[in-house]
Amino acid sequence: MGALTVKWTGPIQRVGKLILHYTIKKGDIILYLGASTGTTVSHISDIVGEKGMIFAVELSFYMLRRLVLL
Repeated sequence: MGALTVKWTGPIQRVGKLILHYTIKKGDIILYLGASTGTTVSHISDIVGEKGMIFAVELSFYMLRRLVLL
């Protein structure tokens, strides 16, 4: 079975490029600026696991309220 090739395009998939390039792994500590509603934060949380930590920062009150409920 060959390697999986993913073509990342568009602004939504920029974090995907970072994950592939910088190799986020279990136990990492991440500072995520502009966390919005937390969708990507949730995906990164799955990668870093229980031993990792994510500091998610969002300045918009509306978005932060949704992030906290995640």
